[in-house]
Amino acid sequence: MKIMKHCRIRIRSDWRVLTLSFLCLVIIFYQNETFAQKQVGVKNTLEYFKKSTRIADTICYKEAGGRKLFLLVMKPENKLRIKNRPVLVWIHGGGWTGGNAGQFIPQLRYSADRGAVGISVEYRLIKKNNAPDDGNTTILTDCIADCRDALRYIREHKNELGIDPKRVTVIGDSAGGHLALCMGILDAPFVEKADAVIDCNGITDFNNKTWQVYLPHKKGLDEEIQAFSPLFHLDRNDPPLLILNGGKDKVVTPEEANKLYLESKKAGIDSEYMLFDDMQHAFILTNYHATEEQTTRAMLEIDNFLVKRKLLKGETVLMQQDKLR
Repeated sequence: MKIMKHCRIRIRSDWRVLTLSFLCLVIIFYQNETFAQKQVGVKNTLEYFKKSTRIADTICYKEAGGRKLFLLVMKPENKLRIKNRPVLVWIHGGGWTGGNAGQFIPQLRYSADRGAVGISVEYRLIKKNNAPDDGNTTILTDCIADCRDALRYIREHKNELGIDPKRVTVIGDSAGGHLALCMGILDAPFVEKADAVIDCNGITDFNNKTWQVYLPHKKGLDEEIQAFSPLFHLDRNDPPLLILNGGKDKVVTPEEANKLYLESKKAGIDSEYMLFDDMQHAFILTNYHATEEQTTRAMLEIDNFLVKRKLLKGETVLMQQDKLR
């Protein structure tokens, strides 16, 4: 009897230890998702654009068109192997014919400092008009397919990347904004879709003749306009959507952005629209048209939107220069 009583006491003690250990792990997970930003302190955008000793990891996510395509990945700088971090996926602009994943290195640094995994996507580019024939047969369909494959790769390698497959936010600028919208709005399997979309002055409607030259021209024009315009695919089941646009943007006008917002509301989507009256096109990129203050303002809007939807936790690590003094 004494032996049985001792065993029962030992079992109870072991269960208490296991329960306490589990609770500690839960606390560590929820508290330390914001560990990175507490360590780095508050910065302004200029600091993220300075040269850094940090180099993004380069991961091949697919081969297409006779070449390898890569993801640039930056994780929070701490020794805790925390899984299920949110991920911010950045898609560069450049009219589908230019730009590169390295343009968003500063945003990857910010993502990592924010406690998220930052990833910038390299995708195939369409040949520019009147460019010499170099054998490039890439069409807009390929750009979309590459971004979808990138999301699929990210989710299928969630353990290696340490990410939460249900907190994948896709952020795009200009043509990248169009591709980001496609990741959230066009029909696709869950593994290839965004959990939230941030559209920074993205192209939404190919009825604008400026953009029709970039269509594949494999089918009728009206059919392709319908197929590749996110504006015509809005659905109440689409993920949360933040639309950012500049009041002085002559590439993607405020009217176009506002139309997307109004139609998203009609469709029942959780969406917000912010018009920056003083900003031009591609304000998310510093050293382009935007000032440091403007880029910071845009980044803070993105941060606030994601925090409200629990796609990021904790407080921003970004602040306007004048408030740091």
